[in-house]
Amino acid sequence: MALSTRLFVAFSLSVLVTTPATASASASANSSDWTEAEVKRLPGNGPYLYKDCITPFSGHWVQTLPFRSTYSTAEELMANTPFKQCVKFGWSSYHQFET
Repeated sequence: MALSTRLFVAFSLSVLVTTPATASASASANSSDWTEAEVKRLPGNGPYLYKDCITPFSGHWVQTLPFRSTYSTAEELMANTPFKQCVKFGWSSYHQFET
């Protein structure tokens, strides 16, 4: 597994521990329900929002937090990363305002 992928997984897990508010906010199924601040706090970069992904970690499959990606489809995301079962749940117009 590539170093950047391992770092992303480790970062995702650390976010899970340190920001339970983000995890509870992920219950919303519609990205339009999210505020600009909530979208900007999601890990990753890019305008496309994904949730319900699973990834291998220490021999087990673990669910990731919602995150942003530059991949425009879930199929493209899963073909180029170790993630499986990802669901694209929106596009963030807030991405254009980031610096």
